[in-house]
Amino acid sequence: MTCNSNWVEIKENLRRGEKAADRPDIVARVFMHKLRALNKDLDQGLLWILAARVHVIEYQKRGLQHGHILLILRSEAKPVSAEDVDKLASTELPEKEK
Repeated sequence: MTCNSNWVEIKENLRRGEKAADRPDIVARVFMHKLRALNKDLDQGLLWILAARVHVIEYQKRGLQHGHILLILRSEAKPVSAEDVDKLASTELPEKEK
C-alpha cells in the first residue's frame, strides 16, 4: 500500500499554498488511518480468510511512506488452480485526467 499525496483527506487539510510535502504530519496520519481501515477489513475476513497477517511501514527520504503486507491464507482459502489465482488478484487502472 503506497500513500498518495492526492488523497482527498490530505488535500482537504492543507492550507492554501501548502503541498503534502510541507505537512508530513497530515500525510502520516491519513496513511495510518487508511492502513488501519485495510487491516480491519482483513481481520474481519471481508477480503479473504486469513491464517496470519504482518505488515511493515517504510519511510524513505524520497517519496511517500508505504506498507508491505504479507497475507497467509487459511488452507481452505488457498488457490489450487489458475482460475482461483485470477479470482484473488485483480488490477484497476485509474482513469486518465483530462
